[in-house]
Amino acid sequence: MSRYFIFFLVLIFSSCGNPKGLLEEGTALPDYTGFTPTGDTLMLSKFTKEEKILFVNFWAAWCADCLKHNPELVHMNLKYSGKKFGGHDFEMVSISLDQDTGLWKRRIVQQNLMWKNHITDAKGWESAQLKPFSVHAIPSNYLVDHTGKIIAVDVEGDELEKILTEYYQK
Repeated sequence: MSRYFIFFLVLIFSSCGNPKGLLEEGTALPDYTGFTPTGDTLMLSKFTKEEKILFVNFWAAWCADCLKHNPELVHMNLKYSGKKFGGHDFEMVSISLDQDTGLWKRRIVQQNLMWKNHITDAKGWESAQLKPFSVHAIPSNYLVDHTGKIIAVDVEGDELEKILTEYYQK
């Protein structure tokens, strides 16, 4: 086998790339329980019970594509933090696929990811909790309405606000 072919395969399978096969709009968001950087336990279902609108982002501190993408998330947090749509608060939740929790905590600070909801179970791609989300590549995200139903997949920026505004004006 050519070493160029092997290099090509390694490049393809090590990429953080574009996600395929994510859960579809209209699907209920599965629950996820993880710990925060301070060691507290946090469940996604907490936000549904509180009728919050969620932007759930899957990422990892070692993923180059995620690190390039994080400034957009910082901008989104500044723009939407404290904002309401249809009377419901908007919240961001980042779920990390990191196993190295020290690196995860450092990247949160280094990249100014200052929203309060960061969780991981520190099992990376081996996490049984990850399977129901159909996340096969990162970064990936879901926009979830106040009932826990997915209303958009891999959306952000102006498109995110347009979807939220239209959805909650119905």
